[in-house]
Amino acid sequence: MKVLLFRLLFLVTSIVITLTVSSCVIPGLGPYDEALGYNGDFEFVESGLPVNWTVSRYPIKNGDMEAYLDTTDAVSGDQSLKIVVHRYKDTNRWKPFLFQVRDAEEGKTYAISFWLKAQECKILLEIGYEGKYYPFGGQSEEEKQDYAAHPRIREILGESELGDSEWRQFQYYYTVPETDGSIRFELKFRQAGSLWIDDVRIELVQTNEVPLTNP
Repeated sequence: MKVLLFRLLFLVTSIVITLTVSSCVIPGLGPYDEALGYNGDFEFVESGLPVNWTVSRYPIKNGDMEAYLDTTDAVSGDQSLKIVVHRYKDTNRWKPFLFQVRDAEEGKTYAISFWLKAQECKILLEIGYEGKYYPFGGQSEEEKQDYAAHPRIREILGESELGDSEWRQFQYYYTVPETDGSIRFELKFRQAGSLWIDDVRIELVQTNEVPLTNP
């Protein structure tokens, strides 16, 4: 009986600690509304931020970064999202970022396309599975092998790839792990500058439509 009570107390305490920590340390901010879909062209806005997208909380709070909708320049719809990084340091704990997590079919391949325009900007692009959170224990061997077989796409996009003050389209293909069911699309900023993003699409494709390698 004592052992059972101890285990129950340990479980409750662990859950409380997890919830407390997660509520205090929120690296990103942004409104969420499942009914509005993925909002890939940034047309839905709430409190000045695009719905269903997450942007860096602390860089904005510290004045190192700002994000707003640009109604004067867009590829799709009436506006694009513009992110301006005023200051960047490798030593900062919270670095500027933008991301979204989308539901996807396990084991299926998706085409991820988007438009970027930059001025003196460099980013790390990451596309891949979201990964599951385990409050106790860890991944099973099956999951470890599955994730290893579907590594995240990671690519640095700098001046030569982004150009200067002109829109460019990018497209990649990613096969979702059999044990996950999500795609995380993220831009991590690696220097000061301005970046516009618009018309983000993540679409299911047939296997015969996928090239042998990503660009």
